[in-house]
Amino acid sequence: MEQVQKRKKWPIVIGIIAAVIVVAIIAVQVSASAASQPVYEVYTVEAGDITKSVTASGTLQAQDDIEVDLPAAIELDETMIHVGDSVTEGQTLATLDADSVNRYYKELTAQLNAVDRELMTIERETETIKAPMQGRIKQILIEEGGNVGDYEYVMLLSTDGKMKVDVSTEKAIALTEEVKVKYGDGHEKTGSILAKTGDGYTVTVPDDGPKLDGTAEIYFDDELIGTGTFKINAPIKVIADGGIVKDITVEENDSVSAGNTLVTLENKVTTDSYQEKFDERQDIEDKMTEARGYLQNPVIVSPVAGIVRTIDEAPTAQQGGSGSMIGGAALNMSALQQTQQANTAQGTAVSADAASSEERTVFELSAGGVTELPIEIDEMDVAAIKPGQEAVIAVDALGEEQFTAKVDRISKIGNSANGVTTYDVVLVMEKSDERFFEGMNASATIVAEQIEDTVLVPLELVQEDKDGTFVEVSPSDNSNGADRRRVEVTEGVSDGINVQIQSGLNVGDKIVYLNESAGSTVVDFIQNGGLFSSAS
Repeated sequence: MEQVQKRKKWPIVIGIIAAVIVVAIIAVQVSASAASQPVYEVYTVEAGDITKSVTASGTLQAQDDIEVDLPAAIELDETMIHVGDSVTEGQTLATLDADSVNRYYKELTAQLNAVDRELMTIERETETIKAPMQGRIKQILIEEGGNVGDYEYVMLLSTDGKMKVDVSTEKAIALTEEVKVKYGDGHEKTGSILAKTGDGYTVTVPDDGPKLDGTAEIYFDDELIGTGTFKINAPIKVIADGGIVKDITVEENDSVSAGNTLVTLENKVTTDSYQEKFDERQDIEDKMTEARGYLQNPVIVSPVAGIVRTIDEAPTAQQGGSGSMIGGAALNMSALQQTQQANTAQGTAVSADAASSEERTVFELSAGGVTELPIEIDEMDVAAIKPGQEAVIAVDALGEEQFTAKVDRISKIGNSANGVTTYDVVLVMEKSDERFFEGMNASATIVAEQIEDTVLVPLELVQEDKDGTFVEVSPSDNSNGADRRRVEVTEGVSDGINVQIQSGLNVGDKIVYLNESAGSTVVDFIQNGGLFSSAS
């Protein structure tokens, strides 16, 4: 009996399983159909503020690099500082070897004497400046003892016997009429109307008497019609190329003929060699003045407050010889110092040229505070960067603390590497901080552009194809996408999340977009083994 009952249960179980399978198949079909339908959503356009920022990183550096030079013939006696030390303005950086300073000064003296002998052998002559044509002297610019080369011209000649005055008046005067011209202390001349001008007349008078730029009063029928200043009607400049004025043989208002001597010159150099040698002598004098200062106080001091960046690799007098050490670095004696020591030992004179024509940089200092951050900006962003824009700098070693800075300069020359072009930009912090050290890593954020109360949409809602940039809008809140239409838009500033819409959309417009993340249904559940998964 029990066997018959067990046989009757199996058809029931099989029927239940079959029913479940049928239900599952129907569910899959319905869900698959639902999943195949796109899911649209609506975004309402709003107004807001947007800021475009550009970020970059670099290492801190000092604002200025200062070189401290010393004549190559002068040796250091003792260096008082080390690389990386902070120094104050006027602080002693090193003492100088007194013997080398003495030798250097004597060498300069010998060189000065040699130049003086050469100056005496250069040919010089006395010359004159002559009148280029007949006329009257109306202006003399030079004076005795002056250098003619300091002036554009030395004299002005009136060459047609006339001075002129422009006078403004509304009075009608015929060009054939005469006028009276009064000037100076009661002087008077008869003038002629030369031409009609836009607001009056040009009047001419004989050039014997009136001074250039002097005041003139113009009268017609004893009525004052206006005033003006005397100018030369036909001026000629007297020009000379150089020389010292020994004597001026004419005075203002003198009449001269072509070829008359106007000025006698002395020390007129026939070639440029004299001036070149004279300049060389002046250079030696300047170096002797510097050397006398070293003789009185044989030290070299810091011209500014800063940090010692490098120290010259030449050995000091105390260290001497190749392979000496300064700041822990092996150093080599310069060729000039070796020659000086060898010649001194042999009792021979060292060339003055060698002593005075060379200088070496003994110290390099970082000055002005550690306030600069050089960075590189990508070519896609550099157009938005302008001098004066504000930036925020974070120094890695100082945690979350931020420091304000501004864009100081932008290089117009790009650096290209691996198909990418960047441009050097230097940021300068508003103030230095004693915690800043050269070489510290830092990052910067530059506020390139900031726009308030503008039309904004999420960047991901803006589409682009071969016809342009667009969004799809709906006249209503209908989210099935049936009534959507294409609208061309113009993009503006983007912060990477939102984008400014300059044209095409207004606040309140409805953007319809496809939500690709929506529509997870029972299909996903079944396909992922939710119904048919086996226990593991």
